[in-house]
Amino acid sequence: MSDDLIRRRTIKSLIGMIRDCWAISPYVSANDMKLYSNVFNIVLNEISTCPVAFDKEKVIEELQRPDPIIRTFVGKKFTTIERAIEIVEKGGIE
Repeated sequence: MSDDLIRRRTIKSLIGMIRDCWAISPYVSANDMKLYSNVFNIVLNEISTCPVAFDKEKVIEELQRPDPIIRTFVGKKFTTIERAIEIVEKGGIE
């Protein structure tokens, strides 16, 4: 098992592309397309309701909390925390 985190938006987009490919396929009947569409919608809904790995707002709040040890270090340590907050706000590094 990997520790990688994935974005719901990316996975939903990929599933949407697969669904769209099925929709334009001349080999899929209308009845099959209804079935596939229902399955895709169920999968997309399940992805939307999966618990998240962490709560972005809580992480930012924790990083912004004053820490006397870290606050005594000016310069790189403080910049590192600022950078961490920026990364969390953006949703990661791309």
